[in-house]
Amino acid sequence: MTSTPYRSEPVPGWGDTVASWPWQPWVEHDVQLGWRKSGDCPHCRHPMTVYQTRQRYASPGDWKHARCNCGHPHEGRPTDDPVQGCGQQADIRAASS
Repeated sequence: MTSTPYRSEPVPGWGDTVASWPWQPWVEHDVQLGWRKSGDCPHCRHPMTVYQTRQRYASPGDWKHARCNCGHPHEGRPTDDPVQGCGQQADIRAASS
């Protein structure tokens, strides 16, 4: 199986698809840390997750930056990219508290 090459140019519809995933409570050790949404990246098809911390109290008009963070190798990804994904990213509506 070949991996999808890294692509920093936006793929049409990527952000809309990620935005359509439902926000779920992000709970660890019985403490809600915030919210998260997960699904298969619309570009590379690997599992990815978007996190929003509880300390960021968002109003319905606020935005959250989402990036593919699948952790899989993608040909052409810059070696200094701290987010190990396929390069896709978009601003989506934040979970409102």
